[in-house]
Amino acid sequence: MNSRDVKIWEKTEFSPSEPVYVSRPGSTDEDDGVILFSAIHQVDVKKVLLVILNAATFEEEAVVEYVASGVVTKDFHGLFSRTGDTFHGY
Repeated sequence: MNSRDVKIWEKTEFSPSEPVYVSRPGSTDEDDGVILFSAIHQVDVKKVLLVILNAATFEEEAVVEYVASGVVTKDFHGLFSRTGDTFHGY
């Protein structure tokens, strides 16, 4: 069935990174798993969320908020920091 429904995750002042889909072991449905991504605070770039969504419903299964000791990049494709900065990649 193609319902064309759109599901959106958002949290004020956070920018999500590229999502990663992880299927449940033994799953048979294409959306039987979770979606993982981080979200960086738009002002405090050391404030980070790790978000785990149910892939079928987009409901939050877990959210962890933490403050990193260095700059956290916004996606998996580029790591940019100033000389001397501590940074955390994936």
